[in-house]
Amino acid sequence: KMPRNYVSLDDKDAFPNFADLPCDYTCPLARRGTNGCLLVEIISIERSTRLVLRTYDRVKFPVTVALYTGDRGRTLTNCPELKPGNTLLFLFPRQHFFVDGSVGIRQEEYRSIKILSMSLTELFQLSKEMATWPANFAMHNECHGCEKKNIPLLKCARCGVFAYCGKVRTRYALRECPLH
Repeated sequence: KMPRNYVSLDDKDAFPNFADLPCDYTCPLARRGTNGCLLVEIISIERSTRLVLRTYDRVKFPVTVALYTGDRGRTLTNCPELKPGNTLLFLFPRQHFFVDGSVGIRQEEYRSIKILSMSLTELFQLSKEMATWPANFAMHNECHGCEKKNIPLLKCARCGVFAYCGKVRTRYALRECPLH
């Protein structure tokens, strides 16, 4: 078996829970935490003066995400992936205490946000699956759509990771790649 070169989402140093994040200037006890990538699933979307997302982390802890960008989150509002059930990824977030008493993420820029078109459960399942994949994104020997083995496969043009047979590729891969 080849060595695994993929990060596991179970790695709490790389993917900490919200409670393990460092605090920003609003925290009464400025404590150090684990810098990393926070994964939260969208529960609801509120569009008032700014975009506010109600989410929860991997242990179902509720996390408020408020967009304090120049356009108050309007850029994300137009994103088709922004919907309940999808996952948000934040690079190096910090805990923020809002005036209303809620705790969450005050996001001031877009460059450290990514929306994934899958739930946290699906994402963690994919992470477990990746542990069995060939190293360094080498070509797979199984179609990710129909699971047939040892047949001619083509890599997904969108993500470059998954591989599909000709039948599945035309009807599935180009529209519904789970990594894109």
